[in-house]
Amino acid sequence: MSLSGVSMTFADGNLGVAVPGPGGAQAKIGVSLGGTELSPISLGNTTVVGNTLLGGPLCDAAAQLTDVAGVACIAVPCGIITAGAIKSLAGSAGAFTRIGTSVGVPTATVAPHQTILVKTSTGGALGTAAFQFSVNGGAYGTPVLSTVTSWSYRVPGTFCVIAFAATTYTANDVYTLNTDGTKSVVGTNPASNLTPTSSPVDAYDVLLTITTAASGRAAMQFTYSLDGGAVTSSPISGAATYVIPGTGIVLAFTDAAYVANDTFEALCTPPATNSTQIGLAITALQASSLQYEGIHVVGTPTSAADAASLASSIDTKLVGLATAQKFRFGIMECPGATDTVNTDAVVAAAFLNFASVKGRLFVGLDWCDLVSPLTGLTLQRSVAWVLSPRLASSKLSESPGKVNLGNLPNVRNIYRDEAATPGMADARFVCMRTREGKVGFWFERHPSMASLGSDYSRIPNVRVVHRAATIALAAYTDEVGGDFRADEKTGFIDERDAQSIDNIVTGQLKAQLTGERNTKTDECSDIKAQVGRQDDLSSTETMTATIFVLPKDYVNYISATIGFVNPALQQG
Repeated sequence: MSLSGVSMTFADGNLGVAVPGPGGAQAKIGVSLGGTELSPISLGNTTVVGNTLLGGPLCDAAAQLTDVAGVACIAVPCGIITAGAIKSLAGSAGAFTRIGTSVGVPTATVAPHQTILVKTSTGGALGTAAFQFSVNGGAYGTPVLSTVTSWSYRVPGTFCVIAFAATTYTANDVYTLNTDGTKSVVGTNPASNLTPTSSPVDAYDVLLTITTAASGRAAMQFTYSLDGGAVTSSPISGAATYVIPGTGIVLAFTDAAYVANDTFEALCTPPATNSTQIGLAITALQASSLQYEGIHVVGTPTSAADAASLASSIDTKLVGLATAQKFRFGIMECPGATDTVNTDAVVAAAFLNFASVKGRLFVGLDWCDLVSPLTGLTLQRSVAWVLSPRLASSKLSESPGKVNLGNLPNVRNIYRDEAATPGMADARFVCMRTREGKVGFWFERHPSMASLGSDYSRIPNVRVVHRAATIALAAYTDEVGGDFRADEKTGFIDERDAQSIDNIVTGQLKAQLTGERNTKTDECSDIKAQVGRQDDLSSTETMTATIFVLPKDYVNYISATIGFVNPALQQG
């Protein structure tokens, strides 16, 4: 026999939604320097976020949430699957895009963002050998046993993955991996036993500007910016190599002439995870007792097709959470027309046949320039980074596009303006826009990825029904195992007992979701719960129940008439 309890089914199609012509803590999944992979951790404020996650996209996304919304972030670091890279604006690896006439050429490579020491604590072949790791002069960690034949290991607190050669290691040998990409060893084995693969710490826009011209690199001076010029360093003397502190970026300069005011620009991508790791992270959240309303998957897929595939995977996991009676929404990122490949038409086509079950998934389209509360840098981030704190800082029933919530914090620029090129909000993507007469940037409406016409096609409806389901689940669970009187004529539940249950559950729902207008509990127009009157409890021991939610109405289109009036013509 199955376990006793309460199951929850979501009805749809009851609102007649026209096909278009404070939520609390949230979880975030992605890559970060700190934290334990696939282990959820609650971070209560921005300082704790920085001290725990140390850096990387997950860290900065979590900081946006805690800083803007003032709520806790449940962070789940994921494993690195693909290393990051540095490319010119034209896509050439390690190169810079030059504006000017300098003969000298800078290039960029990646290295550990902090010095790493690797000590062989137990000698022998792989499978027997064990190693300890020290980062930035810190104490060595607990010995880690290698695996047989081949072994790769990500050093905790870094984005550096070390491949260990299949050889015999000597106890107490110490390998040093430097921030300029060089390596050495104190001991008997060669440094070539270790092959590190590193990544830039974040999605930097590296801009080098020559401030002092010279015929060679030694007399030349330059500045660097990690955010395309918004924040710039003091002048630095030229050299064969220069390590940009804490970034994993190593610059190299050829010894040739450099011209003042010439610029060199390159873009960095941080390391990335994959759908398998994301699925494991959501599974870890499901097993956790930590409370959160939604899950933001940090990291933008490289193509619209990859984004659509990931959307399907995430949505399946959200259905699994709901089956486990954890009603959560998801937020994910999608590339857009900014990269010229993923045009609106390409993105819309990729998602044409995808529909999120009960609208649980929201997809942020394209990018914006967003100021980091941790570093002060203005970096290119997905629209999803802004949607997450907007939802966490507003009521369940409030549309993210509600103008009276104010413009979007920390956003300095948007790349795709839905007001200028409309259509993608109708295609169910969360888009940003400008508004005439308003300073700043805004969301256009509130679409989820539900099928068009679904009751769950509005983000507020999804959030409200999730909260209602959570409240009703707890209230009905109190009735499990209870005994009720049977009507002497019908054999069904006595009306007095049925009304008692209805009043209890409805009372709890109304208390939390139907307050006075503009109060914290003003989440829906009305709500009531009703148990079935014709359930054969004697035979099945199964009671049915229905929760009726009357949602808020939303105004996204206002038609106003303006004209002149002559009071004299209106007299008697």
